[in-house]
Amino acid sequence: MKKKKKSSKAVLTAVIVLSVFVPALVLPSYAANEHVVVAIASSGAAHGDSVIVPITVYNVTDIGAGTLRILYKSSVCTVTNVMAGDLSLLAANSSVPGIVRISAIDFRGHTGDVVFANLELKAVGSSGDSTPLRITVETLKTYGPPIVTIPVSNIHSGMFSILTGPEPTAVFDTGAGTYPSIYGVHNGTIALKQTITTYKMYTYPCPGTGGHAEYVKIWNESGTIAEEDWTGYEFDWHNITFNAPFTLHSGETYHYTIRTGSYPQIIHEQNHTTPGDSLITCSQFIDANGKWYDDQVPAIKFFNHSHFYSR
Repeated sequence: MKKKKKSSKAVLTAVIVLSVFVPALVLPSYAANEHVVVAIASSGAAHGDSVIVPITVYNVTDIGAGTLRILYKSSVCTVTNVMAGDLSLLAANSSVPGIVRISAIDFRGHTGDVVFANLELKAVGSSGDSTPLRITVETLKTYGPPIVTIPVSNIHSGMFSILTGPEPTAVFDTGAGTYPSIYGVHNGTIALKQTITTYKMYTYPCPGTGGHAEYVKIWNESGTIAEEDWTGYEFDWHNITFNAPFTLHSGETYHYTIRTGSYPQIIHEQNHTTPGDSLITCSQFIDANGKWYDDQVPAIKFFNHSHFYSR
């Protein structure tokens, strides 16, 4: 009986030892970081001006390193510099337009609201343009020990807007169209009375609708001159911005294909002369129901290239 009591004490002692030391071996230092928020501030600037925008990690208890990716529309703004915040910059890559990838590290560890990095953004779009500044968290890690991944409970993207600035001017404008309206595929020709260099095409929408162009191609016997797709309702939805400016010359005839969506305005003519005496014609229009027409010119205008910046 005495031996059994001695054995029982030994087991109890082992349990007590485990209860004291095991938590110390697996201490979850990330637990205090469970309400971490990563955010980029919303901001704006006039065309041609720059502004510093911080990227902040809020409510962090122990941060030592991380990598973030910011996505934006580079026809609205460009990243001209990435500067250190509370952490030291390890690397910053913005070689791809519309994306900047930032890695930072600091072996001291930081707590509270920590500025991960600062972006210098330059406004390159036109007045009224805007773009979300979207954050993707690749990694956030504690200083440790142990070094563990910090769980992020929320991500707040920002918005960058062009506050003021000169508006682009139209260098080719058919003028507004009329009802009835339906989306479809327009094919025809443009013959200019003046040489133009452009980077953006606007489609007149019917009032109260989302009328727009979804695709445009311009070509001649030499090949394709310009081709671009719509980027959706999220940004500058009534325009299509081309990857590079292009020139259309006076006295030459160019073919176009324009695919529209929603309720764009249409000029119900086979041949239409613009206020600048250029000629736009309809050779074929196939509407959303598959019906064919030869008198449906798209109501569009092209803007001058002076505000162009590569996306």
